[in-house]
Amino acid sequence: MNSTTLSSNVINVIKDVGLYIYPNLVEKEAVEKLKEQTLNILSDRGDTDYKFGTSVNMGGLNEQHGFIREFFDTNHFNGMAQQYGKGEQRAVMATHDYRNDKGTERNGFLHFDRTHTFKFFLYLTDCDESSGAFRYVPGSRELGETLRTQATIDVGGDYKTISNRLEVDYLDLNYTAADAKPLEGKAGTIFAFDTDTFHMGGVIEDGKERVVIRSHYV
Repeated sequence: MNSTTLSSNVINVIKDVGLYIYPNLVEKEAVEKLKEQTLNILSDRGDTDYKFGTSVNMGGLNEQHGFIREFFDTNHFNGMAQQYGKGEQRAVMATHDYRNDKGTERNGFLHFDRTHTFKFFLYLTDCDESSGAFRYVPGSRELGETLRTQATIDVGGDYKTISNRLEVDYLDLNYTAADAKPLEGKAGTIFAFDTDTFHMGGVIEDGKERVVIRSHYV
């Protein structure tokens, strides 16, 4: 993976579709090591107020260690982000989704991110619709950019008040969760993602779980 470069064709896919799915899964042994370390961190310092289970902001890439640092801090990922115009590695985040009885978290609404971010998103468990697979609206990135830019101007850049939920703040556009396509995949599925694309987390059915880790660039 490290020798791969982000070609203009792949950039065009992300600009057009909103994300690029790597054709090959991350090796099973690497996934298991990353999953073990991620779950340990979630157990030690995860936020249990997260309505879908447990979440954690691990800090910047330079604060990571072990398998997480080894996997994400590579010329490939850093170079891809730079080619996309996002050179600052802001954070590594993870969630363990395993409950559906506390209401809907913000990421459970169809939305675009309030801060434009380029992310590498890795499934550490098998993810299908029943286990909350990531959902996105192909081709929505450009509209998301327009909406985010205007919403940011409207509130003078106040992050917490930027309107970004399609079914709450933009009812006139008639987008619903039904427009979002599930990205189902085995553990080891990884994709590069532009957060102006309309997206959301799926609903976890009883007895199912989803563990994911993300590296964020701004």
